[in-house]
Amino acid sequence: MKSFIDRFSNLVKGTISGFDRIVFKGLILPLMSTSQVMTFCRARGILNKNYKEWIMDQTKSIINGADQYARTHCGRPVIHGVRLMPEGL
Repeated sequence: MKSFIDRFSNLVKGTISGFDRIVFKGLILPLMSTSQVMTFCRARGILNKNYKEWIMDQTKSIINGADQYARTHCGRPVIHGVRLMPEGL
């Protein structure tokens, strides 16, 4: 950015620094295969029939935590632009 400003300094009126979004992306390696999911769930006492509800609750918890952090530390709510978890799952 500094080199851009240096190059076009006669045209730049001002700058703002900061970030405008955070993208959460990643993998939970213990959940990458069926056998690993079964082992993970068994160790935590999660029954197969309850797995979907449990994983949806975990997702909601992460989303709510990120939203609360944004409100508390940034003074803004999270704006959800992309629906990652379809309601029909």
